[in-house]
Amino acid sequence: MLKKLRIATIGDSLTQGNPPPNFYHPGTYQHWMKRWLIKQGIHTRVVNWGIGGQVAHEIASRVPQTLPTDVLIIMGGTNDVWRYSAFDDDLSIEMTEDVVEQLAIGAKSANQGMNGGAKYVLLCSIPPMVKVSTIPRDALKNITRINNKIKDLCENEGYYFCDVNGEMRLPDGSGNPTYHQPDGVHFTPAGNRACGEAIAKCIARIIGIV
Repeated sequence: MLKKLRIATIGDSLTQGNPPPNFYHPGTYQHWMKRWLIKQGIHTRVVNWGIGGQVAHEIASRVPQTLPTDVLIIMGGTNDVWRYSAFDDDLSIEMTEDVVEQLAIGAKSANQGMNGGAKYVLLCSIPPMVKVSTIPRDALKNITRINNKIKDLCENEGYYFCDVNGEMRLPDGSGNPTYHQPDGVHFTPAGNRACGEAIAKCIARIIGIV
Protein backbone atom coordinates (compact mmCIF):
# COMPACT_ATOMS: atom_id res chain seq x y z
CA MET A 1 0.00 0.00 0.00
CA LEU A 2 1.31 3.43 -0.96
CA LYS A 3 1.86 5.84 1.94
CA LYS A 4 2.86 8.72 -0.31
CA LEU A 5 1.01 9.73 -3.43
CA ARG A 6 1.75 12.06 -6.30
CA ILE A 7 -1.52 12.92 -8.01
CA ALA A 8 -1.89 14.83 -11.26
CA THR A 9 -5.30 16.17 -12.25
CA ILE A 10 -6.08 17.26 -15.82
CA GLY A 11 -9.25 18.62 -17.35
CA ASP A 12 -11.20 21.82 -18.00
CA SER A 13 -12.59 24.51 -15.69
CA LEU A 14 -14.10 21.89 -13.37
CA THR A 15 -10.51 20.84 -12.65
CA GLN A 16 -8.68 24.16 -13.00
CA GLY A 17 -7.03 25.60 -9.93
CA ASN A 18 -3.53 26.91 -9.35
CA PRO A 19 -1.24 25.30 -11.93
CA PRO A 20 2.44 24.48 -11.43
CA PRO A 21 4.67 25.79 -9.94
CA ASN A 22 2.00 26.64 -7.32
CA PHE A 23 0.33 23.66 -5.72
CA TYR A 24 -2.40 25.26 -3.65
CA HIS A 25 -5.99 24.27 -4.36
CA PRO A 26 -8.27 26.47 -2.25
CA GLY A 27 -11.90 25.51 -2.75
CA THR A 28 -11.28 23.12 -5.64
CA TYR A 29 -12.26 19.47 -5.73
CA GLN A 30 -8.55 18.68 -5.35
CA HIS A 31 -8.55 20.38 -1.94
CA TRP A 32 -11.25 18.02 -0.67
CA MET A 33 -9.66 15.01 -2.35
CA LYS A 34 -6.31 15.73 -0.75
CA ARG A 35 -7.86 16.47 2.64
CA TRP A 36 -9.76 13.17 2.64
CA LEU A 37 -6.69 11.14 1.67
CA ILE A 38 -4.50 12.82 4.28
CA LYS A 39 -7.07 11.88 6.92
CA GLN A 40 -6.51 8.27 5.87
CA GLY A 41 -2.79 8.66 6.56
CA ILE A 42 -1.72 9.12 2.93
CA HIS A 43 0.77 11.94 2.36
CA THR A 44 -0.57 13.51 -0.83
CA ARG A 45 0.91 15.97 -3.31
CA VAL A 46 -1.38 17.25 -6.04
CA VAL A 47 -0.39 18.99 -9.27
CA ASN A 48 -3.23 20.67 -11.17
CA TRP A 49 -3.19 20.76 -14.97
CA GLY A 50 -6.76 21.93 -15.58
CA ILE A 51 -7.38 24.64 -18.18
CA GLY A 52 -10.82 26.21 -18.48
CA GLY A 53 -12.68 25.86 -21.76
CA GLN A 54 -10.72 22.92 -23.15
CA VAL A 55 -12.38 20.09 -25.04
CA ALA A 56 -11.37 16.43 -24.87
CA HIS A 57 -8.71 16.45 -27.60
CA GLU A 58 -6.96 19.47 -26.01
CA ILE A 59 -6.95 17.76 -22.63
CA ALA A 60 -5.68 14.48 -24.07
CA SER A 61 -2.86 16.20 -25.93
CA ARG A 62 -1.49 17.61 -22.66
CA VAL A 63 -1.36 14.33 -20.73
CA PRO A 64 2.40 13.79 -21.31
CA GLN A 65 3.22 16.99 -19.43
CA THR A 66 1.55 15.61 -16.29
CA LEU A 67 3.97 12.69 -16.07
CA PRO A 68 5.48 11.00 -14.15
CA THR A 69 2.89 10.60 -11.42
CA ASP A 70 1.44 7.89 -9.23
CA VAL A 71 -2.19 8.68 -10.04
CA LEU A 72 -3.45 10.53 -13.11
CA ILE A 73 -7.03 11.80 -12.93
CA ILE A 74 -8.63 12.76 -16.24
CA MET A 75 -11.97 14.57 -16.31
CA GLY A 76 -12.99 15.84 -19.74
CA GLY A 77 -15.90 16.15 -22.12
CA THR A 78 -18.04 18.82 -20.47
CA ASN A 79 -17.15 21.47 -23.05
CA ASP A 80 -17.68 19.06 -25.94
CA VAL A 81 -21.18 18.35 -24.62
CA TRP A 82 -21.84 22.05 -24.13
CA ARG A 83 -20.78 22.98 -27.66
CA TYR A 84 -22.39 20.21 -29.68
CA SER A 85 -25.52 19.04 -27.87
CA ALA A 86 -27.82 21.63 -29.43
CA PHE A 87 -27.49 20.10 -32.90
CA ASP A 88 -28.91 16.93 -34.44
CA ASP A 89 -28.47 13.46 -33.04
CA ASP A 90 -25.99 12.42 -35.72
CA LEU A 91 -23.60 15.14 -34.59
CA SER A 92 -24.18 14.16 -30.97
CA ILE A 93 -23.22 10.57 -31.74
CA GLU A 94 -20.13 11.74 -33.61
CA MET A 95 -19.20 13.97 -30.67
CA THR A 96 -19.69 11.08 -28.25
CA GLU A 97 -17.34 8.85 -30.21
CA ASP A 98 -14.75 11.60 -30.48
CA VAL A 99 -14.77 12.39 -26.75
CA VAL A 100 -14.27 8.74 -25.81
CA GLU A 101 -11.59 8.29 -28.48
CA GLN A 102 -9.67 11.31 -27.22
CA LEU A 103 -9.89 10.22 -23.59
CA ALA A 104 -8.63 6.80 -24.68
CA ILE A 105 -5.66 8.45 -26.41
CA GLY A 106 -4.85 10.45 -23.29
CA ALA A 107 -5.12 7.44 -21.00
CA LYS A 108 -3.03 5.28 -23.30
CA SER A 109 -0.25 7.86 -23.47
CA ALA A 110 -0.02 7.79 -19.68
CA ASN A 111 -0.26 4.03 -19.45
CA GLN A 112 2.52 3.49 -21.99
CA GLY A 113 5.02 5.11 -19.66
CA MET A 114 5.79 8.32 -21.53
CA ASN A 115 8.04 10.52 -19.35
CA GLY A 116 7.83 7.86 -16.65
CA GLY A 117 4.11 7.21 -16.98
CA ALA A 118 1.38 6.91 -14.37
CA LYS A 119 0.99 3.93 -12.07
CA TYR A 120 -2.78 4.35 -12.05
CA VAL A 121 -4.97 6.08 -14.64
CA LEU A 122 -8.39 7.13 -13.39
CA LEU A 123 -11.03 8.37 -15.83
CA CYS A 124 -13.94 10.29 -14.34
CA SER A 125 -17.45 10.38 -15.69
CA ILE A 126 -18.65 13.76 -16.94
CA PRO A 127 -20.48 15.46 -14.07
CA PRO A 128 -24.19 16.14 -14.55
CA MET A 129 -25.71 19.49 -15.49
CA VAL A 130 -28.65 21.11 -13.76
CA LYS A 131 -31.84 21.59 -15.76
CA VAL A 132 -31.60 25.31 -16.40
CA SER A 133 -32.69 27.19 -19.50
CA THR A 134 -29.14 27.70 -20.75
CA ILE A 135 -27.99 24.08 -21.00
CA PRO A 136 -28.09 22.60 -24.53
CA ARG A 137 -31.12 20.54 -25.53
CA ASP A 138 -29.58 17.05 -25.46
CA ALA A 139 -26.83 17.67 -22.92
CA LEU A 140 -28.05 15.20 -20.29
CA LYS A 141 -28.67 12.47 -22.87
CA ASN A 142 -25.21 12.94 -24.31
CA ILE A 143 -23.56 12.95 -20.90
CA THR A 144 -25.18 9.61 -20.11
CA ARG A 145 -24.16 8.21 -23.50
CA ILE A 146 -20.54 9.30 -23.10
CA ASN A 147 -20.27 8.12 -19.50
CA ASN A 148 -21.47 4.64 -20.40
CA LYS A 149 -18.74 4.48 -23.03
CA ILE A 150 -16.08 5.80 -20.64
CA LYS A 151 -17.01 3.05 -18.20
CA ASP A 152 -16.76 0.46 -20.99
CA LEU A 153 -13.38 1.87 -22.03
CA CYS A 154 -12.05 1.46 -18.50
CA GLU A 155 -13.35 -2.09 -18.22
CA ASN A 156 -11.89 -3.07 -21.58
CA GLU A 157 -8.50 -1.38 -21.24
CA GLY A 158 -7.76 -1.77 -17.54
CA TYR A 159 -8.15 1.86 -16.47
CA TYR A 160 -10.02 2.87 -13.34
CA PHE A 161 -13.46 4.50 -13.56
CA CYS A 162 -14.75 7.01 -11.03
CA ASP A 163 -18.43 7.84 -11.36
CA VAL A 164 -18.52 11.39 -10.01
CA ASN A 165 -21.72 11.87 -12.02
CA GLY A 166 -23.43 9.28 -9.87
CA GLU A 167 -22.41 11.16 -6.72
CA MET A 168 -23.70 14.52 -7.98
CA ARG A 169 -26.95 13.79 -9.83
CA LEU A 170 -30.60 13.60 -8.94
CA PRO A 171 -32.66 10.45 -9.68
CA ASP A 172 -33.65 11.87 -13.10
CA GLY A 173 -29.99 12.19 -14.13
CA SER A 174 -29.77 15.97 -13.85
CA GLY A 175 -27.36 17.76 -11.55
CA ASN A 176 -28.18 18.43 -7.92
CA PRO A 177 -28.62 22.24 -7.67
CA THR A 178 -26.84 22.15 -4.31
CA TYR A 179 -23.69 21.08 -6.11
CA HIS A 180 -23.83 23.48 -9.06
CA GLN A 181 -23.67 27.20 -9.63
CA PRO A 182 -26.60 29.00 -11.36
CA ASP A 183 -25.10 28.21 -14.80
CA GLY A 184 -25.91 24.55 -14.10
CA VAL A 185 -22.38 23.38 -14.85
CA HIS A 186 -19.71 24.71 -12.50
CA PHE A 187 -19.40 23.48 -8.94
CA THR A 188 -20.45 25.20 -5.75
CA PRO A 189 -18.27 24.64 -2.65
CA ALA A 190 -20.53 21.69 -1.80
CA GLY A 191 -20.10 20.35 -5.33
CA ASN A 192 -16.33 20.56 -5.15
CA ARG A 193 -16.44 18.66 -1.89
CA ALA A 194 -18.76 15.96 -3.28
CA CYS A 195 -16.58 15.55 -6.39
CA GLY A 196 -13.29 15.58 -4.51
CA GLU A 197 -14.35 13.09 -1.86
CA ALA A 198 -15.83 10.77 -4.49
CA ILE A 199 -12.50 10.73 -6.34
CA ALA A 200 -10.55 10.30 -3.10
CA LYS A 201 -12.60 7.21 -2.25
CA CYS A 202 -11.93 5.79 -5.72
CA ILE A 203 -8.20 6.32 -5.20
CA ALA A 204 -8.41 4.68 -1.78
CA ARG A 205 -9.97 1.58 -3.32
CA ILE A 206 -7.32 1.50 -6.04
CA ILE A 207 -4.39 1.60 -3.63
CA GLY A 208 -6.07 -0.71 -1.12
CA ILE A 209 -6.80 1.42 1.94
CA VAL A 210 -10.55 0.74 1.99
